Amino acid sequence: MATFTPNYGLHQWESSDAFLRTEFNQDFSILDTALGQVVRTGVDNAYNLYNLMLQSQYEGKYTGYKRSLLFDGFPDESAIAEKDAALVVRDHGLRLFRTGEAAWTAAKGSSYGAPYYGSIYTQERTAVGAGLLTGFQATIRNPSAEEMTLEVWHNGEKVRQQAMDIPERSEGSFEMLLEEPLLLLPGDRYYLGFPKGGSSALDFALTSGGDMAGTARITSLGAEEGHMDVTAQALPDECTQVRLWARWEGGTVTPALAGTALSVQATRPAQTLDGAPCTETEWRGSAPTGETLSLGWTLAAGVTGCTLYDYGLLLL
Repeated sequence: MATFTPNYGLHQWESSDAFLRTEFNQDFSILDTALGQVVRTGVDNAYNLYNLMLQSQYEGKYTGYKRSLLFDGFPDESAIAEKDAALVVRDHGLRLFRTGEAAWTAAKGSSYGAPYYGSIYTQERTAVGAGLLTGFQATIRNPSAEEMTLEVWHNGEKVRQQAMDIPERSEGSFEMLLEEPLLLLPGDRYYLGFPKGGSSALDFALTSGGDMAGTARITSLGAEEGHMDVTAQALPDECTQVRLWARWEGGTVTPALAGTALSVQATRPAQTLDGAPCTETEWRGSAPTGETLSLGWTLAAGVTGCTLYDYGLLLL
């Protein structure tokens, strides 16, 4: 008479025991169920690892190089090989904005003002789109050349300060170029100008409201689509399949893994590591061909844009 194994109840026969073929079917069914649970548990554990690694990265902890897990929560651009200019990394996300911030002009009034008597700045602006502030063109009157300190303020903080050589000019335009352009995103507040200083002879044209007049030099970063390539990695040996997860919001995100096709397995509501609502998508595919793992992402803007918060690629 058969006995049974302690964990899964599989038949154990003695050499003299009689048995039925259907008893083998029962054992095979138990084994198949157990193996299926192992596979699902492995993928679930990999997903949990993906979340754990992203959380550690988000908190600034050391994660090291993971041979079979490629991930990024965009704390910076260190894992990006190249990207379109319209894609910007900010606040733990790769972001695309449909609307760009445009250059603007503050019209010159009838008066001039001298920083010698008090600071002179442009009116504070609130960005409606994405762009790079690269400089400002003002109108000046200056009988002798001198040096001033240009300041740029962003969301209530002074983020740029540089020496500015102001030429001798009876009256005319003066182009001020920032040594480091300033990234502007929708909702950002910004202004620039000069604190109190300089000679009493230096004058800047003012608007009718008393602010510095002139034209802001801004490069628009608005776009309907943007592409990014992840830094390539060596493909581990004996990899047979891949799992890819991503959390995103707005528009669409499309991955491309060189050497294989990815198919969507599930799309569901989720949350970012900050707890903000987003969408999570899972893709699956066979192992890529070749020796290099090359992953790319294309973001397409929705009504206002698209954000890729993070991704994790598991190699099985």
